[in-house]
Amino acid sequence: MILRYYLNNAYFGSALRGCDEASLHIFGKQASALDHEQAAFIASLLPRPLPRAMFIALGKRATPPSDPHEIISEAKKIGLQWAENIELRYSYALALQRSSPSNRLIR
Repeated sequence: MILRYYLNNAYFGSALRGCDEASLHIFGKQASALDHEQAAFIASLLPRPLPRAMFIALGKRATPPSDPHEIISEAKKIGLQWAENIELRYSYALALQRSSPSNRLIR
């Protein structure tokens, strides 16, 4: 119950609160509809929310990205140090998820 409350209220950057809001803004769909890679990306944001520059860049897109690697690449293009940290955390989250199918983002 505590973990669910945290995930539903955690700060994801630029006024985004909770996994659903972050999922909707970043991927254009509810957290419950994310694939494994997208869920791992959202989980990797918890300790390092979206910086304002990335929030603005995502808001300018005609369609939300479907691949977390697109977001990381875009962050690198605009020179955000955040990209390297998230890329490492994302690869770690994916590795954990692949090694244990029960490690899923709580919805």
